[in-house]
Amino acid sequence: MNPGPRSQERFFRALPTFLPVAQLTHVHLVHQDPDHPSPLGALRSHGFTGCVVAARASITRNFSSHPKLNWVLHDHPTALQKADHVLLELPQGREAIRLAIQQSFDSMPPSGRLWVYGIREHGIRSLGKHYASAEVALIKGHMRLLAIDGSKEGVPQPLVAVPFHRLTHDGLTLASLPGVFSWREVDEGSLLLLEAMADRDPGEKVLDWGCGYGLLGVALARRWPQANVVLADDQVAAVRAARETVRCNDLEGRVAVVLEDGIGHGLSRSSFSTIVTNPPFHRGARKEHGPTLAFFKQVATILRPGGSLWFVVNHFLEHGRILHQCGFEVEKVIVNNRFAVCRAWKGRRSLGE
Repeated sequence: MNPGPRSQERFFRALPTFLPVAQLTHVHLVHQDPDHPSPLGALRSHGFTGCVVAARASITRNFSSHPKLNWVLHDHPTALQKADHVLLELPQGREAIRLAIQQSFDSMPPSGRLWVYGIREHGIRSLGKHYASAEVALIKGHMRLLAIDGSKEGVPQPLVAVPFHRLTHDGLTLASLPGVFSWREVDEGSLLLLEAMADRDPGEKVLDWGCGYGLLGVALARRWPQANVVLADDQVAAVRAARETVRCNDLEGRVAVVLEDGIGHGLSRSSFSTIVTNPPFHRGARKEHGPTLAFFKQVATILRPGGSLWFVVNHFLEHGRILHQCGFEVEKVIVNNRFAVCRAWKGRRSLGE
């Protein structure tokens, strides 16, 4: 169960009573929903003047208006800076949690303290079992605040000790990181989309939106040497992994990687003959369809006449309806027991038809 905005607001209002706000040097926001309350207002009113590290471009866009706060876009909890006390939003996934906690401890002295908050059902309740010095500092509704001393004794090491986790697929080398979508293995839905496009020439300019570590865009760039590809994602870790994937496959000359929320300043100035996406339906452990639906409503602004949007979904109807309302024709190209690969176009039939 996810707590509602009012429940979250009550939790964040209570935070300053249970942690040393004035001593906090860093707050790391990982999956903060732009439409939900954040801890920043309560912390700022109680003397926090440290650094806010955002793991997504959308977080800075929606919350950076808070006065007198220093913002950094980074996937490291302290942006590789020295720290004393850190407040960390719980990441998604066991390995991402371990990695973020280890990185936090590496940045702080033994006298420092890490404060982790999150939703009970998303892993915060069981986290204390793995850290000997962990204490529950606050429970309010479905949310908890956990305090962990900066001593590294009894701290589990992350399973990923190297900078990137490597995957291979069809001759490609893929670089991934904990917390990035399908970071341990290539996603079945993405493979189905590539199968559907096997003989479809994407034209000269391709966008892989919500690219993750870059499988779709890099695979198309290698298959079609005439194509120039842009990989775009909101998540800092995904963009870092995608850049490494591009480098590993010697595609820097034809594949660019963009950190951008939705269709932002950079993408809005471009146009594409083909857009592909295995769209994000989760923000952390929460289901979130808003960014994808907003993207579909705006996609016509960057899709060239006769171009196509290719996407893979678990549930087709809602997204097809949105595209129909925006003047697109939509067809299912491949369907299996888990996914549907769909193609949408506006105007004349797309390239390769």
